[in-house]
Amino acid sequence: MSGFYRECVKMAVHTMKSNKLRTALSVLGVLIGVSALVVILSLGDSATKNIMSAFSEGGIDIITIRPQRSRNAREILNDEFASELKGRFDSIDDCIVTNSQSCSVRYLSEVSTGMVIGTYSAMSDFYSLKFDSGKWWDLEDNINSRLVCAIGSQIAENLFNGIDPVGEKIKIFYRNTAGIFTVTGVVSEVDSTASIDFDNSIFIPFNTFSSKIRRSAIVDSYIVRIKEGFDPSVESEKIEEYMSSLVSTDGFSMFSLSSLREMISKSMGTITMFIALIGGISLLVGGIGIMNIMLVSVAERTKEIGILKAIGAQPRNIEVQFLIEAVFLTLFGGSLGIALGVVLALLVAYVLVWPLSVSLLSVFAGLLFSVLVGVFFGVYPARKASRLNPIDALSRD
Repeated sequence: MSGFYRECVKMAVHTMKSNKLRTALSVLGVLIGVSALVVILSLGDSATKNIMSAFSEGGIDIITIRPQRSRNAREILNDEFASELKGRFDSIDDCIVTNSQSCSVRYLSEVSTGMVIGTYSAMSDFYSLKFDSGKWWDLEDNINSRLVCAIGSQIAENLFNGIDPVGEKIKIFYRNTAGIFTVTGVVSEVDSTASIDFDNSIFIPFNTFSSKIRRSAIVDSYIVRIKEGFDPSVESEKIEEYMSSLVSTDGFSMFSLSSLREMISKSMGTITMFIALIGGISLLVGGIGIMNIMLVSVAERTKEIGILKAIGAQPRNIEVQFLIEAVFLTLFGGSLGIALGVVLALLVAYVLVWPLSVSLLSVFAGLLFSVLVGVFFGVYPARKASRLNPIDALSRD
């Protein structure tokens, strides 16, 4: 039996070599389909990994809660609620509050715009901030509502042009008033997906913000960090359920990178599969081309089939012979498609400056689909060849 299959393989290779143009045209559809499949799955997988990596670096364990301007929310969601929230959930590592207001800031003749953020001294440790110079203001500054601030790297660059800002006084304009603040430190450039633009912000004590800029206890946002070992998505749902029991659902909004990551991951998977389906259609078209070529081959080799049957070849032998030829055609096209797909994926990744790892799934899927297409579309021509009457086949011109 093994000798028979070896002969079938030799015959398939001989047929492909003796009809090079026909072979090339017949495998073209399979080649395009498989290469599209490899490119799409590889790039889709790389894009998803890059996005997930960016989210992880930006604080996947952080949840932001924003109270809305409803009366119910104003009464409950004040700055003291952060401690209550932290005490209620074992999963919460820390919770800080922030208030924010757009502003312009001036140092001598230099002017810049940004966001003034009122928060607590714990924010520096919360985000593991580093400093180009100086430091964050301390707890005493908040208790005494002092006019001190830490500034982002871009604000420092816009105002000071290389001068060390620590100890210098800047004038912050907000709404219809202004205040003169002493700079305590410059926050190093922050590259993250956090909801705060650190580089273009000015950070002042929460009590200073409440007494000088917005004279109320209203909080703009609670920033919650989930402890390691807890699922941020699950904890986000628990916190949301608790918040809903205190205020109406329109009294607050929640945002977490973990939820956004899951949503994007699902969307990327759906998009990738949809586009891969288009590549699959190309494979089907290629399979139809293979079937047509095999039917032509059966018609051309009618006498050969008649001779084989006349000397004792069984219908099953004839069927296997033509089926192997069909599978070889699709495997040849699939192999070329994988090679082309890898090259195209690497080229696109190079242009987009993406780290790319070729998806083994795409290579395996390409080979598997090639074989399946060959079998599926090769069955009909193979059976047609096996069912030819040897007398009719030998008498046909």
